[in-house]
Amino acid sequence: MDEPEASVHADSADRDPVATSNLLTIYRRRAGHVEDIGLSTLGFREAVQRLEETPHTSLRLAGVEGATGYPACVVFLAPDKAAVVAALAVLGPMPPT
Repeated sequence: MDEPEASVHADSADRDPVATSNLLTIYRRRAGHVEDIGLSTLGFREAVQRLEETPHTSLRLAGVEGATGYPACVVFLAPDKAAVVAALAVLGPMPPT
């Protein structure tokens, strides 16, 4: 991350795991949406693919964001938090039109 200061929302990983099937529904839709509007992202489609392939029926989420709000990253963790299953980042807001 290029930002010298970042907020890590590690406490979010301590919340209850979320069903992987629900995450797939949400992030498939979001992946299509960010592509349609041209939002600068990293790893969105790859994250969806990894969610499709994971044997975990639930996952934990953690967030990281730069001091300006970007990049905004989502990390998908195994239920026991022992492994990163997938990650993605929104690199910045939409450019002005």
